[in-house]
Amino acid sequence: MANLYSRMLKLGRILLEPDCNDDIILLGPLWLLWHGQWKDVLRAYLPLTIIWGAAFGIFSYGWGQQNKMLVLLGNAGMIAVIVVGLAINIWLFRYWHKRPVGSGRHFVQPVLWIIGVFLLVDRCMWLGSVL
Repeated sequence: MANLYSRMLKLGRILLEPDCNDDIILLGPLWLLWHGQWKDVLRAYLPLTIIWGAAFGIFSYGWGQQNKMLVLLGNAGMIAVIVVGLAINIWLFRYWHKRPVGSGRHFVQPVLWIIGVFLLVDRCMWLGSVL
């Protein structure tokens, strides 16, 4: 039991380092886009965003109207993508505190990402309703 307690303390100290950028855990791709790291966002988050949009729009909204199993598959896909995205946020939280953050702040990139996510979900819902 003491060994488990010491491991939990070690993990807590690693996760709660004072020099880490903890904004990335909550904001994820928006934080990276704000700091101009768009290549890393495209590599890490774009596939997850496309899968999430498809799971939400096509399965949960469109095709799912005919089949309950597709609704469950779409919901499970959305939950899985959110869990994987959170894991990527935690990994980047550990990785990015060692790298210097870009000096510039970019307002347009996060706004374009949010607009793109809304358009993706809208088009996937339309595609699901047409199919």
